[in-house]
Amino acid sequence: NLDDIDESEVTENQLSVLRAAKNNSPLINIELIKNFYEQVKYPLYFLDYETSSSAIPFLKGLKPHAHVPFQFSLHVIPKEDSNQLEHFEYITEQNELPIKLIEKLEEYIGSTGSLVAWHKSFENSRNKEMGILYPQKDGFLTDISDRMIDLEDIFKGGYVDINFNGSTSIKNILPILVPGLSYDNLEVSSGTDAMVAFSRLLEMPEGTERRKLRKDMLDYCERDTLAMVEIFRKIKNLI
Repeated sequence: NLDDIDESEVTENQLSVLRAAKNNSPLINIELIKNFYEQVKYPLYFLDYETSSSAIPFLKGLKPHAHVPFQFSLHVIPKEDSNQLEHFEYITEQNELPIKLIEKLEEYIGSTGSLVAWHKSFENSRNKEMGILYPQKDGFLTDISDRMIDLEDIFKGGYVDINFNGSTSIKNILPILVPGLSYDNLEVSSGTDAMVAFSRLLEMPEGTERRKLRKDMLDYCERDTLAMVEIFRKIKNLI
């Protein structure tokens, strides 16, 4: 039982989870939360990639197990405290390197404002790899990486709830903070699902089934960025 565990028995990261469990309420550090929001600049772009990966490279120029973005979702809040929310998305329907994806990002992301990701090292690593593939796009990709902030950071110390089950996964946090929004009603509901769905999409003939699979993939990626928007707004209301 968690009540039987002494604080001296756990790591620093585990300590906040243990205290939240014993207090039966979220452990909230307003100063850490304020520090996060002080770095936010508008317009605000919430970005998520879906990627494919293979032990045997499926295109020339790739390394084994390279993560190649084939899809993104982007939600945009143009101004602080604005109720306006724009959404942009892209998905490739063929086996190709991501130059078109990068060009779409350039269309939608301006030269100012913060980008928000969940576990930003993943998106930033993809940006770095795409910059190597396309040196002419490296300036843009490096810029959006430099402007990126990680929403997951809040839940490493700023807001800890035992109901997250000791995890900082967005799928654990979303239903607790935003009960009306979840991944439960989605046909594609994880990154692994998306990767498998993309492989299927490449092989399927045109028709109703393929169009449905494509929509299921778009719905999943959109849910990731919409989840970030709603969590961002929920925590912002605390300060």
